[in-house]
Amino acid sequence: MKPADSEGIVRRLSYEGRLAFVAHCVDRCLGEAERHPRARRQLPAAPWLRDGRQMLWEVAEGQAHPDASKAEDLSKHLYSFETATSPTSTAFRFDIILVKTAVPLLKGLNLLMNPRTAEEIVVLQLDGLTRSRVSVVRYAAGAPSGPVMVMGAVYEAGMASRNAEEEHLDAALRLLDAFGNKPISRSMFAALPDWERGAVAKAYLRGYEGSDDL
Repeated sequence: MKPADSEGIVRRLSYEGRLAFVAHCVDRCLGEAERHPRARRQLPAAPWLRDGRQMLWEVAEGQAHPDASKAEDLSKHLYSFETATSPTSTAFRFDIILVKTAVPLLKGLNLLMNPRTAEEIVVLQLDGLTRSRVSVVRYAAGAPSGPVMVMGAVYEAGMASRNAEEEHLDAALRLLDAFGNKPISRSMFAALPDWERGAVAKAYLRGYEGSDDL
């Protein structure tokens, strides 16, 4: 799906619908973490990933009101996920799957920290230093970058895996668009077909070290 098309759908979604889309992107990352031993072992050391995901779903499903203070507290943990070893290189403290989970999760937490009717928000990037003003629609529509980067880093057929994940998330977005004003549930995505995983990349098995930004 072209960026303009995905942004068009996100623009039509309710606040809860946008949160659900971002939360599903976090689900995709955490679900992938459960598939791989190193990432799975590290999950208990990063409880804020699951806590943040739960917070997003509770608001999306109408079970809770946004808690900006709690969202901000959770977001602070995400800024320590990477440590620069040089101006062009980055060493990650956690498995790359958990690192990239922070991408959609921070987007969701930033949505919770701002008024639900806001069209633009000021966000602190994952370097913990840079603030920027962003369109809420474009910001939320960028949530798939996290799981797409995960699949590209983990599997040997990186580009094919990225494309397959993009197709899944496009389908999730279309589902939300067609859902209308019906109550949102995290189970609504369960019927979407998943794609068949291939061989795991040797670089991932060795332990990923890269220079790409979060």
